[in-house]
Amino acid sequence: MAEHEYKAVVNPCKLCMPLGAVLALKGVEATVILLHGSQGCATYMRRFLGGHFNEPVDIASTALTEKDAIYGGGSNLERAFANILRQYQSVQMIGIPTTCLAETIGDDVELMVEKLKKEGKTASVEVVPVSTPSYAGTHLEGYYTAIYQIAKHLVKPPQQKNCYDLNLIPGIISPADIRYLKRLLATIEVEAVFFPDYSETLDGGATISYPLIPEGGTPLTQIRRLAQARYTMQMGLSSSKLETVGDYLLKEFAVPLERIPLPVGLKGTDRLVGQLLRLKGLQSLPAEIEKERNRLLDAMVDAHKVLFGKRPAIYGDADLVEALTGFALELGMQPAVLSIGGDNPETVQRLEQLTRNLTRRPVILNRADFTEIRQAVRQSKADLLIGGSDGEYIERTEGIPLVRTGFPVDDRFGSQRQLIVGYEGAMRLLDLWANAYLELEQKKLRRETKC
Repeated sequence: MAEHEYKAVVNPCKLCMPLGAVLALKGVEATVILLHGSQGCATYMRRFLGGHFNEPVDIASTALTEKDAIYGGGSNLERAFANILRQYQSVQMIGIPTTCLAETIGDDVELMVEKLKKEGKTASVEVVPVSTPSYAGTHLEGYYTAIYQIAKHLVKPPQQKNCYDLNLIPGIISPADIRYLKRLLATIEVEAVFFPDYSETLDGGATISYPLIPEGGTPLTQIRRLAQARYTMQMGLSSSKLETVGDYLLKEFAVPLERIPLPVGLKGTDRLVGQLLRLKGLQSLPAEIEKERNRLLDAMVDAHKVLFGKRPAIYGDADLVEALTGFALELGMQPAVLSIGGDNPETVQRLEQLTRNLTRRPVILNRADFTEIRQAVRQSKADLLIGGSDGEYIERTEGIPLVRTGFPVDDRFGSQRQLIVGYEGAMRLLDLWANAYLELEQKKLRRETKC
C-alpha cells in the first residue's frame, strides 16, 4: 500500500469560500444574502465582516439542523424566502451561497429556486444561487464564483455594443481602494461599471435611522448591460484558474478581456494607467496623476536607505501576495517568505519568476497554514510580517513587527479605509513599512543603551 503524506492544518491562512461570496454579494445594490446552511455559519461570517469593516452586516440563514441534514433544507429555504420578502420591502435580489452542510447532504438549490419561481413565491426579485462549499476553495474563489454566477443570471444580450468604456472587476480590495480607482478613472474620463462595488455598503456614513439594506452597490440595471462595454478589465491574476465574469462576457458576448495584477506599487499602477490611457487614446498622464506619481518616486528614493535589503515575510491571498511582492522588490527589499493560503501553483510560478534574480531566494509556500509560516519565518530570519491579523501570534512569539494589510484585519481600527492601490496607496504602504523598521531600530537601540 502506497504511503500518503498527511498534514493537519493548524490555523489556516485563508477563510471559507461562502464568506468570499458574501463579500461579493454585498457589492450589489438592494441585495439580501441568504446563507443556505446552519445558523453558526452566518454568525461566523457576520463576525469576520463586521470586525474588518466596522459595519453591521446582515446575513439571513436557512438555519439547517440535524433533522434537515437528513430530510433536506427545502422547507427552510421556502420559509426564509417568505421572511425576507416580508421584512425587506426594497429587496431587488437575493443571493444564496451554500455551505459545507448544504452541499454535503446534496441539496439542489437551483432546483429548489426553480420550484419557488414556478409557485410564484419569489415575487419579482432576482434570485442567484452560488455553490460555495468551504472544501472547494478559499474566500477568494468564493468571491469570483459569486460574481460569475450573478453575471450569468443577470447579463442580457446587448442591443447595442460599445455603449461605454469599461467593466472593472476588482479583486478583494478595500472600500477606500474602490473609491480611489473611481477617482482615477474619472480623472482620465473613463466611463466604467465597477462590479462588485461595496465602497458604500461596507463603509457608509452615519444615518439617523438604520437602513435594513444599506445604500450603494452596483445597480442591477448596470449588471444587466455588462455586455455593452468596449472592454473588461479584471484585477488579480489568480482568477485565471476559474471561469470568471470576464471569461463569461468574452465567451458569450465577445467583450475583450484583460487581466492585470492588483495595481499596487509603481509598476502595477503604471500598467493600469497605461491601459486606461490606451483605451481613451491618450498619450500623456493628466497633470494631477503625474504629480501623484512623482511624489511616489520621491518617497521611494527617500525610503531606500531604510528598506533596501530588508527581508519581510508576506502572506495572504494569492493576488495580494503577488502584488505586494512586486512592490517590495521595487523598493530593493529581498522577501524572505512568500506564503499563499489557497492552492495557487500558477501564482507560485509567477513569484518564483519575480524573485529569480535575488541573491537570497525566498521560501515560497503554497496552501500554507500559520504553523508552516512561523517555521519559515524563524528559519529564514525574516524581519517584518506583512499580512492579516492572524499573523499576530507570530508577531508576539517571534518578536517581529506586523504591518496589518489585506483581509481580514479585525484587531485594528480603520481596515475599511486601508488604501493600498495606486500611487497614493503605494506611498501609504511605503510609509508603514519604513516606519515599522525605524521603530524596530529604535527599540533595539533603547535595549542596547538601557534607556
